[in-house]
Amino acid sequence: MINRIRILTFICLVSFIVLNNCSKSDKSNIQDIIKAAEHGDVSAQFHLGWCYAEGEGVEQSWSQAVKWYNKASEGGSIRAINNLGLCYENGQGVEQSFINAVKLYKIAAEQGHVSAQYNLARCYSKGIGVEKSDVEAAKWYLRAAEEGDADSQFSIGICYSNGDGVPLSKEKAFYWFHKAAKQGYIKAETNLGWCYANGIGVKQSWPEAIKWYRSAASKGDEFAEVNLAKVPQEYLNSEYNEERKHFTKISTKTDSIVIKIRESEPLLIKMTEIVLANPRWKAKVDEFHQSNKQIIEKQLKAIKDTNSLEDRLWLGFTYGGQLDCKLALEQYYEVIKKSPDIIDPWLGISRMIYNLMNVYLLAEVEADPPISYEKLFNGKDPVIEIGILAIEILDYSHGKSIYPSESTIKLLPEGGDISLKRQIGKFIGRRGMLNIISPK
Repeated sequence: MINRIRILTFICLVSFIVLNNCSKSDKSNIQDIIKAAEHGDVSAQFHLGWCYAEGEGVEQSWSQAVKWYNKASEGGSIRAINNLGLCYENGQGVEQSFINAVKLYKIAAEQGHVSAQYNLARCYSKGIGVEKSDVEAAKWYLRAAEEGDADSQFSIGICYSNGDGVPLSKEKAFYWFHKAAKQGYIKAETNLGWCYANGIGVKQSWPEAIKWYRSAASKGDEFAEVNLAKVPQEYLNSEYNEERKHFTKISTKTDSIVIKIRESEPLLIKMTEIVLANPRWKAKVDEFHQSNKQIIEKQLKAIKDTNSLEDRLWLGFTYGGQLDCKLALEQYYEVIKKSPDIIDPWLGISRMIYNLMNVYLLAEVEADPPISYEKLFNGKDPVIEIGILAIEILDYSHGKSIYPSESTIKLLPEGGDISLKRQIGKFIGRRGMLNIISPK
């Protein structure tokens, strides 16, 4: 899932000071807050930290934000403790420390701070600063969800949907998606529509499915748009039909990209075969296969038990990393089929293509006798062919509404998908110049 930075802002009174006017246009108010903070007023210290973090009424300074969050934390402010945890998690004003972040989240969470409970659950879910534990993640998501936090309501719904840390329960998943959707949480609205469309945890109802898909689609959720396009014709009035024409274009675009990838599979496999014909690269790939054997077995079992999208993504990443392109794509296709608006499978495919381009070029240089791709690939340069495909995939995925999970982020170079696109572009550019200047 997705790493969100949530700093909770509050409007309250600190002694004689009205703090909800802490703005750049009111210098006297910020001076009052500073005086109160310097005199030990804990609430003022928290708000001064927040003002420094946001640059409200003062010049933005993470070091000053941390200073005042620290002072407020020492005075017992659980809001400051949570925000200080965020500073440690993101390396803002302090040296980044996931362990310290988790410690602070736990202190605040145990005192009932809802955002801290969500942040702690998120860390347990992803193994950030603490050993990954679906059970602990679900426990803290549930606590925050019961207090009305929409992020946590959606997340615990996912836990119940997949059986992550809790017994699998489609009914409870529906219950929590409904809770979050009623608060306007877009992804929960889409999932609620899916539940109604497929009778998951609730009696099947196309009118309800359409209602929730429309709500999410109106806010830009592409998965809702795609699913709205798939609603049976008889349930759609003329107004819906006009929308359906538009949304079908989006679904068609997804299908066209997938078709291009499928058509490129033989090319990817042939390039892989050339790489594996090189003894040095064959030994490296065999080493990967051996080290990943138990991981793959575990992932296959998890998919069989829960059919989790996250497990399929991980398996796709694993197969792609050891150049099993066909097996990797099978997993990515399944994820795209179920959730085309998740950016992760598209990035995974692009990264796999980039890796293959890289090792193919090295294998080509080391080959003896030299490789003639003109003969092997009917006059086409495979590096340019798959490079252009990877860039098209990245262009298509760049506007996706769901951000990549931590596991996908680790696969990307510094700078994310844009940096990956640049690196692929460099390969294509250099290759193109070589083709231009090489003697025929």
